[in-house]
Amino acid sequence: MKNILITGAAKGLGYALSKTFYENGDHLFLVVRKQKDKCRLQSELENVSIMNCDITSQNYNEKLAAFLKGETIDILINNAGSGSTGRNIELSTQEQLRQNVEVNCIAAFNTIKTSLENLKRSEYACIINISSRRGSLKLESEGHAKGSGCSISYRVSKAAQNMLTLCIAHELKESNIKIVAVHPGQLKTKKAPIDANMDPESSARLILQYISENELNVSGIHNMDGQLLPW
Repeated sequence: MKNILITGAAKGLGYALSKTFYENGDHLFLVVRKQKDKCRLQSELENVSIMNCDITSQNYNEKLAAFLKGETIDILINNAGSGSTGRNIELSTQEQLRQNVEVNCIAAFNTIKTSLENLKRSEYACIINISSRRGSLKLESEGHAKGSGCSISYRVSKAAQNMLTLCIAHELKESNIKIVAVHPGQLKTKKAPIDANMDPESSARLILQYISENELNVSGIHNMDGQLLPW
């Protein structure tokens, strides 16, 4: 049994990951934004530790540190994410960019930094940053996002998160903690891309399998369809 910390656990992929690791027999530490989601998950999953907090709030680090005090974390999954509607520069706003970067990059940074001592307590720990193909600079330079409707703010924020992954990977290279970026696939969610072809439950099972069977490295963005996407 492993201790798993998952952010954005209330719905979509985060909810699917929570159920998948719960059914795997692991102990969960879940972060959700709303009290009603905390209550719902507590009624569905027994003996699960849940904290409700806005991950962009000023007291998030303090609350997370108290939530994890004295605990060992074996796997951290930075799943919480945010998108926006500004698909081009004319439709994009500074507030959209700020909000996407705060959730997709800064909150991931804060979660890693705050839980680092908990991860160090594990014999072998890993950090999974849920990334996106839309954060790939190479794919963007080749025009892969053209016509996708994916916002500029989202793409910028995920590229920033990928750089965060690389920076921390090199810093922790000789430690017991590995960190990777994972593209979960084109998921059939409320904000699904036009080429969505996978449900969150299938992606969650693939992520569990990936963690269990693969040597984690930062050679690229790991896609759950088996491909390795370029940075």
